[in-house]
Amino acid sequence: MSSRRDIMMLNDFGFQDHPALKRALKSNPGSRKSKYDFRWRLKMFSKYHYYISSVKIDITDYHNEYENHKLKTSTSGGYPTLPSQTRRKAEYLFGSWRGNPWKQITHGKGLFSIKDPYGNLWFKAIDSREIIQAIDICNYPVNKNKFPPTKPVPKVNKLGTYKLKLNYKECEKSYNANKNRGSLFMPKDWFVALMICKNITSTWDTRTGDWKPWNNKWCKIAHDKGGFTINKFKLRKGKVKYIHIAQFVINKGLGGMAKGAYLMGVAFTAGGETAGKIMTSFCRTHNIPLQKIR
Repeated sequence: MSSRRDIMMLNDFGFQDHPALKRALKSNPGSRKSKYDFRWRLKMFSKYHYYISSVKIDITDYHNEYENHKLKTSTSGGYPTLPSQTRRKAEYLFGSWRGNPWKQITHGKGLFSIKDPYGNLWFKAIDSREIIQAIDICNYPVNKNKFPPTKPVPKVNKLGTYKLKLNYKECEKSYNANKNRGSLFMPKDWFVALMICKNITSTWDTRTGDWKPWNNKWCKIAHDKGGFTINKFKLRKGKVKYIHIAQFVINKGLGGMAKGAYLMGVAFTAGGETAGKIMTSFCRTHNIPLQKIR
């Protein structure tokens, strides 16, 4: 027996009752176009986001199966020619949206998907006609009742930029004060932490409030899995210091991953010609392509 909320949901999505929905789920996904609306997720988010039932699961499966069918069977179509106003909205949405852009996924079959800055999927497998409407919808977040809840985007300063408060010279001072300490921290742990600080301060983008990891596994792990202490939102707020990054290094075991971690750290603390020689020697010994460190 369906609840009152389930009956409301079934009517909203065009089904007479749950048995009718069950029968529809057995149909060929390609035959579901007449009942499909690419904006179905917005309706689900706005009315039934926190509600859980078998009816909701079946309705979600019904729509997802049709979208997956479109992705598998679509063979033609390219990127649409957008109206000038829509094109400007797209550039803003997927480029510089408050320093935290949305993501557009091009499936290469004339179909597209759109996720918000936090990975929530809003539209899936939409075509060149639907994407124009979708861009307009995503550019109108004032009406919150129509959209899934997201975490607030960190505010920028009056200049519209994100100033990094992590200072490399201060990191060096902390490094020199701590490098010979015992306990759980090994010398190379402090080295690697300093290297990551150098990476962050050298590649920080004040427009996006993010940094670009150098092409080595230690920096990539720090960027991708920085968690609570290193991620860009903490960095934007200036709540990260050298010691926090050192704690991340020891907790993740980055310092002890390989001899390379030690040499990378030495290279950045030595600087100049010495750093170049160390890096070149290490890369040649371990068959790692030489890379330009900026």
